[in-house]
Parts: sequence; C-alpha cells; structure tokens
Amino acid sequence: LSLLVGAAFLGAFTPAVQAEDSAYRASVNASSMREALGGQSVPLLKTVPFKGGRQKQLEQLRKIMGSGLARRLHLQNPGKVRSSDRSLLLPAADGSWYLEVMGDGSVFRYRGGIDDPKEVDAAARFGRLDMATLERLGHEFIAKQLAPLAPLADGERLVFLGTRYLREGSASEEDQKFTSDVVANLAVFGREVQGTYVAGPGSKIAVWFSNVGEPVGFDVDWPTYQVTRTAQKTLALGQVWKRLFAYANSPQDLIEKNLSHFECGYVDLGGRKRGTAMLQAGCFALHDGLLGDDLKYASLEVIPIGQKVVSDKMWPVTQAIV
Repeated sequence: LSLLVGAAFLGAFTPAVQAEDSAYRASVNASSMREALGGQSVPLLKTVPFKGGRQKQLEQLRKIMGSGLARRLHLQNPGKVRSSDRSLLLPAADGSWYLEVMGDGSVFRYRGGIDDPKEVDAAARFGRLDMATLERLGHEFIAKQLAPLAPLADGERLVFLGTRYLREGSASEEDQKFTSDVVANLAVFGREVQGTYVAGPGSKIAVWFSNVGEPVGFDVDWPTYQVTRTAQKTLALGQVWKRLFAYANSPQDLIEKNLSHFECGYVDLGGRKRGTAMLQAGCFALHDGLLGDDLKYASLEVIPIGQKVVSDKMWPVTQAIV
C-alpha cells in the first residue's frame, strides 16, 4: 500500500491496483527531493508493544465489531479461530469474510466479501469513487469506527496519502480484448509525529469502499510510539545521496535515471519487520523502468539518514553503516 502495486496480465482473470497520490504525499516527495529532512534533528521514537498482544486485540475487535460496523462489516456466522506463529485468523464459517490480527497486535485487517459477485455486479455501474469522496469517507470511518483501535497521541496527526483502486479484468479466447472494472476503492492514511512524516508500511490505515461508498474492509498497522529525549541529527541532502548510492542494492546511474518517488521521515518497516530498535530518520527511494527492451523492473532503496545511525537487526544496512 505504501508506494506502488502493479499487476501483469496473467490470463483470463487478474486483479490490479491503480494509485493516485494526495497533495500531501506529493508535498512530502517534493520537500524530500529538495532537502531530505533539511539536516534537522528529530527525536528517536520507541515502539511500545501492544498490551495483551494479538489475543487482546482480537477480543477488542470482536467486541467492537460484534454488533456490526456497517452492512458489510460484521462478524456474523464466525468459524473457529486459527492460530499460527504469524497471526490469529477468525474466518466466517462460509468463507465470506475474515478478520486477522498480526505482529504484536498492532497490525490487523478485515475483508468483507469484496469479491462477492452479486455485490460487485450491483455496484459496477457506479464506477470508481473520486479522491475527494474517498478522503471524506475515510476520515469519517476512522473517526467513528477505528479511532479506539488506532488512536492519535499528543503531537500526532492523521494525514491523507491518496487512493488505490482494485480492478478486476478478464478476456476470453473468443474476445481477447481485456476489460476491467473497479471493485474496491481504497482511502490510504498515514501519520505525522511532531511534524515529521512516518514513511514505510508502518503507521498506515487503508479503508476499503465499494463503488457506492460502503465500507467493505480495512488494513491497519498502527503501533504506539513514545517520543524519547534522544535527538538524532540528520544529514544534509548531498550527504543523503552519497550514502544512498554507497549502500543501495542498485547502481547509481540506474537509480538516477529511473527515480520516481522519494520520501524522507521516520522509517517504520511495518509489523513484520518492526523490531525493538527505536525508530529513526531515513529515506525511501523508488526507481522503476525498463531493463533492456521490454523487461520492466521496480526496486525500493531504504537508507537511514541520521549522522549517527541506530543499529537495527531488522534493518541490516543500519548495522553496516554503524
């Protein structure tokens, strides 16, 4: 959700996601390209583990969703909870929806029959929702339904990042013309802490809506942060590029030629990779394009930009720089 999702034509049926960034997201990209974080100091952030873990969060979600958040957001006819090292999964007995809690409990998602053929057909004629509508609907849903599960502390701000559109398409042997329709509209939000954007998969909320504006799902990765008294001085822009090119996985000329998105802020690698180390400043550089005549590629470089880097075993490059 955070940067780019693409899909190739795989045959008769394939889902695809299109993206549209908000003015806020565009401003983060522009300011990052212009000055990274401007060499300013930012306080390191400590992640506070979710009290009670996955089980507590699942209980909380079941309580909140027990009476139904909306027509297509409910826990009717639940099956048995499935437990694994990765998550707790509560599916519908008939497979029509599922609720999953991951990580330490701060990551969870719900899918409410997004690909139900009857629902898709009924909403298809309305077409996709525009950005302004999705921003409004998303803000309303978070404020009314998700706020207890994704709270904002003092000095934090919810920011609208843009839209994503899930499309389903098909073709046949008789008619090889590929057609596709929007089946879900996503409003994507992020977070600022004391004026600094949190980049990466962490601190993200995506609310899924049908073409008629009904909520049909959500994805949340929303840890609790504690602002520490330890300040990290960040590099000036020239030093940021020097470090990026020195430690990137791709050659400098390829990055410079195909750079399409660049954003700096706190780096939260998301629930699967968010370890116990404190969150620090860094930049994400997305470059994509052609390799040769027809081979497309996309690559993401993530680099810490503190003058003194905090070693994080879940982020190997930090151990190489320290």
